[in-house]
Amino acid sequence: MIYLSASMQQSQVASETPASTKIRNYEWALYAEYESKWTPRFSSNLGIRLNSYRLGKKDSRFIEPRAVVSYQLNDSWTLKGAYARTSQFTHQLSNTGVGFPTDLWVPATEKVPIAVAQQVSAAIEKKFKNGYSVVFETYYKKMSNVVSYKDNAYFVDVTTNQETNFWENKLTSGQGWAYGYEALLKKNAGKLKG
Repeated sequence: MIYLSASMQQSQVASETPASTKIRNYEWALYAEYESKWTPRFSSNLGIRLNSYRLGKKDSRFIEPRAVVSYQLNDSWTLKGAYARTSQFTHQLSNTGVGFPTDLWVPATEKVPIAVAQQVSAAIEKKFKNGYSVVFETYYKKMSNVVSYKDNAYFVDVTTNQETNFWENKLTSGQGWAYGYEALLKKNAGKLKG
């Protein structure tokens, strides 16, 4: 089975310049997905997303493959593996300093890079005859261009309670990673499922 989808989005953010100029960006994406059961035990879901981001006259394009493969060992046990590459054009900045914690969403700009991540995961699922199943999954995610405030930098200047100039200069970016495991108990039969 093949699925196709497309989307387009425009956003603008008032920057902190004295003229209160706007940062306008455009984003579009095209996504295709192919789902197949190759054999009675082996199935896959393969997808690709073409992602584009325009800021001023500069276009950035990303190819984001995604894949999930599943192999059923027998009626009770299933192995699964997955891979995904993603890009993010909007960053969430969290201000946890003095006062109220606030979150601010800012676009990628010439000074603020686009975030890119890759994730792999592997899982094993055990189905029980009573309608329950348990899933154990492990994952690893590598991220680049993770954005946060520099030390002692905030979007709002607490001394004057006004926005300070040049928010882009208050940010730093770097590498990040996340890894771990998850366990899930599911009820697959009866009136109440989940």
